[in-house]
Amino acid sequence: MATGSIETLYRRLMILPVVILILAGQVHAPSLSAEQCEQLAAVRPWLEALASYDGYQALLSQAGPEATIKVIRLIETSFHPEMIRAIIEVESAWNVHARSSRDARGLMQIRSIAARDLDPGIDPDELFDPVVSVRLGIRIFEQHMDYFFGYDNTEHWALTAYNRGRSATFALNMTPPRTRYSRRVMKLTENA
Repeated sequence: MATGSIETLYRRLMILPVVILILAGQVHAPSLSAEQCEQLAAVRPWLEALASYDGYQALLSQAGPEATIKVIRLIETSFHPEMIRAIIEVESAWNVHARSSRDARGLMQIRSIAARDLDPGIDPDELFDPVVSVRLGIRIFEQHMDYFFGYDNTEHWALTAYNRGRSATFALNMTPPRTRYSRRVMKLTENA
């Protein structure tokens, strides 16, 4: 990366915490230069998403502005942003420190065995990092969506597989597998 690119990225990252605090009503807006206004325009969609969604605001209080913006970008640019937000709501209620009895961790409640399929060198504690959790969770969910593409009620199949694994999903002998989990995520998605 060129030095100019690094400096530009650094300046953009420096303005994000101020803008987030302004949106949260914690500080007053300073006067911005033309360059800062341009930078603000580039991140406006992410900031509007932050301001409009309670889950993102809960994440902001736990993870800070930089991680929150990264997570918002991952979710909002995914193929199924409403569904990803609903999965996080059901899995962890936006608690970055969530841990299940089956040792699933983080926002998207990923087990280390599933994480290692995508990233063999991952440390299980990295799953508590919201950016890592969401990045891997989106990949896992989208793999299930691709696998079940063409099935009736693809979403229910993919959600059940995300929650239980593919083998357990097929073992349910339900077509489509409308589990309590998949119905709950779909209801949140429809209400988004």
